Amino acid sequence: MTSSDVRRASVAQAAPTAFRPLIDAPARARVPTFSSPPL
Repeated sequence: MTSSDVRRASVAQAAPTAFRPLIDAPARARVPTFSSPPL
């Protein structure tokens, strides 16, 4: 396993966590969910 593989894996693991608020916020605003009341 090369350093580039490690870097790629760490980026792939960190990116979803970092961008999840940006992804979830518009989706949550657009799609009504039954678990949480609309704001």
